[in-house]
Amino acid sequence: MSQQRVVTIQTEQPEYLSPASESSLWLGEGLVTAREVAKHVGCHEETVRRADHAGRLRSVRFGARGKRFHPRDVREWIARGMRTK
Repeated sequence: MSQQRVVTIQTEQPEYLSPASESSLWLGEGLVTAREVAKHVGCHEETVRRADHAGRLRSVRFGARGKRFHPRDVREWIARGMRTK
């Protein structure tokens, strides 16, 4: 008797690229912090800041020392592969 092997191929996109995540709370129209971006994307907060400093992720000045990110810019950064260097 022969044995059959079943292989399951995952066809779903990662959570941060799926349409369901685009409807999540912070992906609306409001600006978000580096910490919120990092939590959503699954990287370290410093990675987000490095991408901003390198010009790969656009930010908006928020107060004297703070920066915020528009969700549209975050999605573009993700689509480009989240490069920081």
